[in-house]
Amino acid sequence: AVVSTQSTGISNSINGLHLCVSWLTNLKHLRYLNLGHTLITTSELLCLLAKLRNLEWLLLGSPSLIADQDTVINLLTWNPCGVLKGIELWYWDKISFSCITQFLHCHGQNLVELDLGWCLNVGLHDILPNIAGACPKLVVLILTAHHETTDAGLIDLSRGCLFLQQL
Repeated sequence: AVVSTQSTGISNSINGLHLCVSWLTNLKHLRYLNLGHTLITTSELLCLLAKLRNLEWLLLGSPSLIADQDTVINLLTWNPCGVLKGIELWYWDKISFSCITQFLHCHGQNLVELDLGWCLNVGLHDILPNIAGACPKLVVLILTAHHETTDAGLIDLSRGCLFLQQL
């Protein structure tokens, strides 16, 4: 099952959740979820992720209403919504380096695609050694606007992510 909820602006709600999110919690076999550029809130996303257990692909780019990004990643780290093969966190500018590092160490072994573009707090550190050590199956890595990438980090990446096709 594939669901894309691009640009939803639904104003009706049940129990504080947009109707769209409430209905999505019924999709127990959902494998691909694209919530990029939507108006989902932190509490709605936490509720939804707590109900979904089969996700493989989670796209959460440009989260305009997700204020507590570390809480979302902590939920994914300690209460996974499935065996993720890909996660897009494009423009998660409030996520901490330590939080995403912990997520990678817990779930990186299954990731084939990782988008950390414009994650400005993550970009303040060279995250490549962490990715190289945690994500051996990685095929696609997006690091737009990461200014602390080092030669040593690239060497680590070339040794740890042998399947990488897109950087």
